[in-house]
Amino acid sequence: MFLDILKREDVRDFLSEITIDETRFSKKEIPYMICEEKISVTEYNLFTLLDALFKYSIIIDDLTYFDEFLKDVHKILKKVQNHNDVQIGISRVLINACKKKLGIKNIDSYEDKLSIVSYIYDRYIVHGFLFHSFPAIYLNQVEENGIVNVSSDSSLLDSILDKYTKEKLTSSSNISITDSPFMAFYYAYHTPYFMGEIVNKEDFAIDSFFRKDYHECIKRLSSISRKYDMFAIDKNQLIGKYNELWDYYNLDDSFPVVASIKRSDYGKNSLREYPQLCEKLKEKDIVSIVTCIFDTRLNQDHLEENVSPLSIRILMLPNLTDLKIPRVRKKDQVLNGRGENGVVDQYGNVTIIALVGVLFIALGFIVAFVMLGGMS
Repeated sequence: MFLDILKREDVRDFLSEITIDETRFSKKEIPYMICEEKISVTEYNLFTLLDALFKYSIIIDDLTYFDEFLKDVHKILKKVQNHNDVQIGISRVLINACKKKLGIKNIDSYEDKLSIVSYIYDRYIVHGFLFHSFPAIYLNQVEENGIVNVSSDSSLLDSILDKYTKEKLTSSSNISITDSPFMAFYYAYHTPYFMGEIVNKEDFAIDSFFRKDYHECIKRLSSISRKYDMFAIDKNQLIGKYNELWDYYNLDDSFPVVASIKRSDYGKNSLREYPQLCEKLKEKDIVSIVTCIFDTRLNQDHLEENVSPLSIRILMLPNLTDLKIPRVRKKDQVLNGRGENGVVDQYGNVTIIALVGVLFIALGFIVAFVMLGGMS
């Protein structure tokens, strides 16, 4: 149902509204611990919306109440500034939809609150999903062979960076999973994760890798090389390797992909604290209990064994073009002659300006040759 929801015109319009002009939505107080990285307001709103839509699809699984739900989520992202209040608001509108689906008019009694909490727990935890986001170039392999625990290509960059700093600019290269839809979507739009980690270390242009803006990412790498006072040969090698990886992962035209994995197949389909949460319903607000059920417990949890393709359902998310996100692709930069030094770019690709210059020089030689020939 989630993929069908993403095709709806009202949802597409909402997604575009978020990405085209973030000023239409309230400035969020985004806690660092959401994903241990700085993210833009646009990203936060986008992943929050996708997270809410996914939860609706697996918990409610009925479009009867969707229009009202979408309208309420829009109000939350428009007006609410605090992250915790946003999460509480999403829980509240999901509870409201759940209440209508179950035919419960009021949730004053413990029994009615327990019915709703039990239903959400069953749909979201017992029969819910874990997630692994991966580069789209591996889609066919994942569909055929499942998720195999292999190392990433971060060592290609780490071997250069390690010469200049003991700080790890990329995290573990192991394959990992998360139980948070928000984080799954974050990783999907930032895959391969290690390439985004490096360029997002700077305080400015923090969404350059999210937008797959090649020009900004290269500027960030150049800034890093200056920060660590790299020798020219290592700087060129770092940028060259990054360039090779950009092409390998086809980041100009890639699309975000998430593998959803049945919790039951991974042995993560229960919460140890669930009985206590049910007991707390007698004295606590149902919204706080449901929000607790939605809390992230696994994030970048290392995959200990391979996951069968039979346990996986692939989620194809809207790409950057669908979201109308402005950016400069690598091939756009090369075509527009935007090499870093104005003559030959950092990978030896001759720019249009250089070609024009060569043509004028050649034309000058031809004219001079003709004039000398006429004088003899």
